Amino acid sequence: MIAGFLLQGATNTALTVTEWDLPETAADWLALFAGGIAVVSYVLFLGRRDTRSFPLYITTFLALLRLGVIAALAVILLNPQERTQTIVNRPSRLAVLIDTSLSMRDPEHTPTSESGSPETPRSRSAAVTSLFDDTQLIEQLSAIHDVDVSTFDSSLTPQRVFRNGNDKLSTPTDANASVGHEETPFDWFQALEPKGAETRLGESLAEAIRTLRGPTLAGIVVVSDGGLNAGAGEEAAVALARDARQSVKIATVGVGGLERPSNLVVAEVQVPSEVRYNRELAKQDPFEVVAFIRGDELSGRVANVELLRHRADANPDTATALGSTRITLPDDGRPVEVRFPQEPDAGGAFRYVVRARPVERVAEYRTDDNERDATVTFSERNTAVLIVAGGPMRDYHFVRNLLHRSATVDVDVWLQTVTSQDLPSVSQESDDLLAAFPPAFPERPIVERLPPGDRSPRTYDVVIAFDADWSAFTKEGREALTKWVERQRGGLVLVAGDVYTPLLADASGDVAKILDLYPVALSNRFLLEMADAEANRPWPVEFTDSGRAAGFLQLAGDADAAAKIWKAFEGVYRAFPTRGTKDLADVYATFTDPKAAGEGAPVLLASQQFGGGRVLYVGSPETWRLRALGENAFNSLWVKLIREVGQGRLRQGDGPGVFLLDRESYLLGESIRIRAQLNTPQGDPLVANGVTLNVTDPDGRAVFPAGQELQSDSAQPGQYTSNFRASSPGRYQVRIAVPNAEQPLTTTVEVALPQLEQLNPQQNRALLVKLADETGGRYFTLGEAAAGLPAFFNTSAAQSVPVDERLRTLWDRTWLLYLMVGLLSVEWLTRKLLKLA
Repeated sequence: MIAGFLLQGATNTALTVTEWDLPETAADWLALFAGGIAVVSYVLFLGRRDTRSFPLYITTFLALLRLGVIAALAVILLNPQERTQTIVNRPSRLAVLIDTSLSMRDPEHTPTSESGSPETPRSRSAAVTSLFDDTQLIEQLSAIHDVDVSTFDSSLTPQRVFRNGNDKLSTPTDANASVGHEETPFDWFQALEPKGAETRLGESLAEAIRTLRGPTLAGIVVVSDGGLNAGAGEEAAVALARDARQSVKIATVGVGGLERPSNLVVAEVQVPSEVRYNRELAKQDPFEVVAFIRGDELSGRVANVELLRHRADANPDTATALGSTRITLPDDGRPVEVRFPQEPDAGGAFRYVVRARPVERVAEYRTDDNERDATVTFSERNTAVLIVAGGPMRDYHFVRNLLHRSATVDVDVWLQTVTSQDLPSVSQESDDLLAAFPPAFPERPIVERLPPGDRSPRTYDVVIAFDADWSAFTKEGREALTKWVERQRGGLVLVAGDVYTPLLADASGDVAKILDLYPVALSNRFLLEMADAEANRPWPVEFTDSGRAAGFLQLAGDADAAAKIWKAFEGVYRAFPTRGTKDLADVYATFTDPKAAGEGAPVLLASQQFGGGRVLYVGSPETWRLRALGENAFNSLWVKLIREVGQGRLRQGDGPGVFLLDRESYLLGESIRIRAQLNTPQGDPLVANGVTLNVTDPDGRAVFPAGQELQSDSAQPGQYTSNFRASSPGRYQVRIAVPNAEQPLTTTVEVALPQLEQLNPQQNRALLVKLADETGGRYFTLGEAAAGLPAFFNTSAAQSVPVDERLRTLWDRTWLLYLMVGLLSVEWLTRKLLKLA
């Protein structure tokens, strides 16, 4: 005899059955039946024989007691057991991976008419959102499978699981998290918003296969334009999907036009952030607006490039044209460099706008990248420079004279070989000759002697140290210099030399702390090398990629002319040996003498951000040799170099604090970290609660509607941080309301579209077809997907899998033993009373 019943749960089924050790054949059944009858008959015969003289009810009572014991023994003999088996009902699963990289912002179709369309074309992301939100696709798929939706760009991000039969309602990916919570409609628009700066299609697909692979995975749907532009290729994902042990079908849905579109792009605009303006001078400091224009599928076409300008706080419609030029776009898609020489003509901040348009009408893929702007501030305050020199070396002489003769620079000099007693008899071309490091640094000593209303700068913007003797500084002076660079965005230029730099490399104690400012690690093998080296020839300068791209090293009006100058430069004879660079340092140039490369090629030019300030290292005191190519080359290098390191101070000056941004331009989708050093009116680090950050996007909308409270950094007194993610390209205004300050601290952050996502904007249909064909899947167009996907994945892969089994013996119970003993005891007692025993 078998009895059973089902206990149905949400995902598990428990099957419970009772089992007996019953005979298996008819002969066994017959023997059991005959034996049972024989035993019962014998018991009844004995009972009747012993109780023949007693009434019938006595005979019956005793017979029942004896038969009860025999029945209990029979139960034990048949060994009844309860078997419980747990079965997991695993639903069929279908994974859907949707591309959310920034290329999904592009138009759904490639423009085909040169007249264009008056309506804004629908983006790829909007088309995909419509596929899932406006059709019955999810309902049809979830009628058979649990549909696991994830998005991918630079990484794979799980979104929601649509449970079988939930009809557009969703649960969190963790099934347990939904217990006790009401299911909510899924926001496709928000989930599919493009934000990734790259498309790691291969890595994301491989990760999904490794995570979800199993016998109940019906397949994977990939919705993308196929723009794999980062990470591993598709080969690893295909190999995983074709695994003989558990193959996975991949269906792909292609989005976007198939032809490479025509598009004109202003890829980049380079300007100095700060330029000096002196209204009393007829000739101002010149600068250049440099633009890079790229044409896709526009080989041989002519484009007009225009430069416009308007005040930074004015409406862009007020911009005035400053000039234009025409360029012919090359056939290899390389950017064309366009330079516009400019001079400041008024004080304040101005935006320079570079706008490019094809001369002939072209159906462009997109027009929002046809212009780009950059801000230049024309400051009417001179740049204040302090020169500290361990001795009267040639570089010191030439730089001092250059700066002293400039109408836009105030220069003070501390020549460390000159004592206070020598000052009256020493003549140095400077605004103020010092005998020691300024005691009130960064305030200039000359401030006390300036007449009321004088426009000269009160504090230093740049310090140039030519082989400085750091032991001649007071401890307080070195600390003041370090804090000035870190907290007040000071610009520092460190020039290595033969006298005091070797001593600094071996220094210890408080003096050695100044090495923190250096972007390089100085080597202590200089004196040994000096004894053996024969500096009898110059060695050319070897520029790194960063050096070739650095604007302050462009010593001529265009890149080709600048490259010719450096190529004609014979180089320097010696460079101070280095043991490498700091982690975040940028190396621009190295020394090429192979004999000097004991611990790596000595660094000639390098810089690092130190707090809010900039430090630039010059590894040889022989830049004066550039004068062999003409005085302009040497002058241009030092003017641009000083402008480069000093722009932080010149932009924010001595306000209530400084921004310590990692950089001032970001790619769309990146997290932007805002860090600021805030100070009290006395210059001490500000310690306060409730410092509020306000950020407005390019359209003037607040990123944080109610403001965002900055978090204080416990390790850096006075520093506060926050983060936000830009949702659209353009210029973001950042403002911090500093307690007890008259004016807020402000800056701007530029957010640009990543070039990586724009290089190949057409759909990579070949890749999507390959993924489908090599895994047994199928390629669908976006229009075919709503009907084609449910038909292709119309078979369930659900399984019922036993995962646990328990066996319980039913007869081994205490009550059964008591029953048997009780029956026998009652029978014995009855027989005793009846005098039958």
